[in-house]
Amino acid sequence: MQPPSLNHLTSVVLALLLFSDALAHGSDSHIDSAQGRILEQECTGNTAVSSLSPAYDYQVTMAGDPALIGHWSIDSESETISFRFCLSRASWLGVGFSPDGEMPGSDAVIMTGSDYSDVKRYEISGYSTSSIAAAGTQLLQDVGSGVNASTGETCMWYKRPLTPENDIAIVEGQAQHLIWAHGEAGNPTLSQHSKSGSLLMDFYACSAKAEESDHKYVLLVHGLLMFGSFCVVMPLSVLVSRFGKARFGEGRWLALHKAAALCCCIFIVAGWFVANTNRKGMKSKYMHKTVGLLLVLLAVFVQPLLGIFRPANTSTAKVVEQVKVPAVPTEVMEIEPEGESEVSKNSARLRRNWELVHKNLGRFMVVLGFFQSYTGIEAALPAIGEDSRTISNLILFVSLFAALSSYSFFEKFKGTQNRLELEHV
Repeated sequence: MQPPSLNHLTSVVLALLLFSDALAHGSDSHIDSAQGRILEQECTGNTAVSSLSPAYDYQVTMAGDPALIGHWSIDSESETISFRFCLSRASWLGVGFSPDGEMPGSDAVIMTGSDYSDVKRYEISGYSTSSIAAAGTQLLQDVGSGVNASTGETCMWYKRPLTPENDIAIVEGQAQHLIWAHGEAGNPTLSQHSKSGSLLMDFYACSAKAEESDHKYVLLVHGLLMFGSFCVVMPLSVLVSRFGKARFGEGRWLALHKAAALCCCIFIVAGWFVANTNRKGMKSKYMHKTVGLLLVLLAVFVQPLLGIFRPANTSTAKVVEQVKVPAVPTEVMEIEPEGESEVSKNSARLRRNWELVHKNLGRFMVVLGFFQSYTGIEAALPAIGEDSRTISNLILFVSLFAALSSYSFFEKFKGTQNRLELEHV
């Protein structure tokens, strides 16, 4: 069976890109409302009493984060709710209310400062620290914080209205999205969080449901597809292009190269599809997005188009003579026959320039693909955790070492073969 042509490949890829983009724009509301599972979380009457603040009526341990415990009491007469949040270590801490369980559009109370005494209300418009700004109206009363010198526990407490103007209200019988985040131990400065999460809370009924996000699985699928493309299939495609002709023959190496290119494009389009249809869960950094877009354009459009418009190889019309050169035993000198037309010379020059661009662009994409995989691991750190990052970086290093070792081995093997052929000339 003949391998798929580059024309067919380009048509399939374009169709998939258009389909996935249309699906992404037409299904955002569905994705936002079905991005995770709701799990019951234990909510109890308050039994923990801290020396830093008085006891409260209820308490709950944040789902997936046993280091953080929330306490609260509701005063119906004054229409206020009092909170205390305690973290088992010293770190900046932020807790707030969100319309949908995400950062954008939420308001939060954040504790920072060298002595963790700066407790303020902030409005959040995005996912970066630059999108977090102190609120014009604080709305907070009885604000305080403290660090237990013996246990290292850090707490903040405050009171806020149940139904503040232009803010998220806490209404009896309705659940609110409570979100939180904190940094590494010993870090008092607001920065990228090391742990975060959300609860669906009914503060009146002491009902808490953990919102288990599917974002981690989205990241896993996206990462595996892109890793398979950039760090496995793409290096194989380069190896086949560089060493396949001598190993598999003139026609077969090109078929294998096309098949690898097809697999690479399918993986990239599928990975892009996963990210594009789950934009809310893909909070990657600008560098990762920019490099990713560049790789998609190069792998899905530029390289296939270069393959389609590949100039004819006129080297078969030349007389090729292998000359034994002591300094470079594998050097090949091409002696052009006398009377060669100007058209043939231009065609040969065009072919050489095309090979220079196409081959080196492929090698550049492999290097950029490994870099992209590394930035992807770093961007996913808040969702995957330190242990998963270590394992992912180890796998990435092993694949990089395998790619470099394979290229070096075949390069030396090819040089040895050329020397043996010259010795028999």
